[in-house]
Amino acid sequence: MPLIVDVSALAPLAFPDEDHHFAEAVVRELSRTDGLIPALFWFEIWNVLSVNVTRRDRLTEDRAIEFVTLLERLGLEVDPPPKSKELLALTFNYRITAYDAAYLELALRVDAPLATQDTDLLEAARASGGRLFLPPSSA
Repeated sequence: MPLIVDVSALAPLAFPDEDHHFAEAVVRELSRTDGLIPALFWFEIWNVLSVNVTRRDRLTEDRAIEFVTLLERLGLEVDPPPKSKELLALTFNYRITAYDAAYLELALRVDAPLATQDTDLLEAARASGGRLFLPPSSA
């Protein structure tokens, strides 16, 4: 069974000053199972990196490219866009963006856990009966 991964699950790894625990757990899980993403994932990642290189000076161009290389090595499979109105219905029902709905729709459609740290997406996944990736506790 694949793991659906959203940008918030992995983006912290690009930034040395962010908490990496969840993202590292996701990477470990991806070494054992396939990762599945909507095509939107790559556009979101590129945007996060671009903004943080060009506008916020949080990353260097080299670090951004290194991070994309790391993500490419994860072998995430890109799912084609859904061909139904289900995604739009999710935005209405759970008051989430179409971007978040793309991840939720995919997780619900393939009945796979969703790895996210996005609060709105977490709430929508719980409310819809979707499954969430919960990293093993370090206790």
